[in-house]
Amino acid sequence: MGDNATMVLKGHKKLQREFRKLSGATQRRIVRRPLSAALTPISKAAKREIPKTSESLKQLSKAIGKVVRMYKGAVWGAVGIITGRMYVDDRGRRHIPTTLGIHREFGTENTAAEPFLRPAYDKTRAIALKILASGITSNLRKEIAKAKK
Repeated sequence: MGDNATMVLKGHKKLQREFRKLSGATQRRIVRRPLSAALTPISKAAKREIPKTSESLKQLSKAIGKVVRMYKGAVWGAVGIITGRMYVDDRGRRHIPTTLGIHREFGTENTAAEPFLRPAYDKTRAIALKILASGITSNLRKEIAKAKK
């Protein structure tokens, strides 16, 4: 399968020092909403990138989404194919399009890959980083001001 894409924010040395002084719960609160907002353009771009060659692929866009969770004291987010979302075709058959999406993204031994998640990430990475950086900076300044009161 493919490798994970990672975004790293650098700079703002003074804010980073202030961030490290805050409790873990406060750090997570600062990061969670901006991370969710930053994943939105990637998710929307992935839905636009799906090759719409058949009805089942058109339905795949309903199974693409973003997830932001807290896990082991950290906040993480992902955009991808959400498993378990079913749809019913016009003949009344139920389908889970996740395997179709994975096969399209990475290909199989019989079909070539038609990636849509990675190109969406590559196209919107800069926008997502700007949203993430400005959101975290804004939230961090608010928390610092609140702590000084």
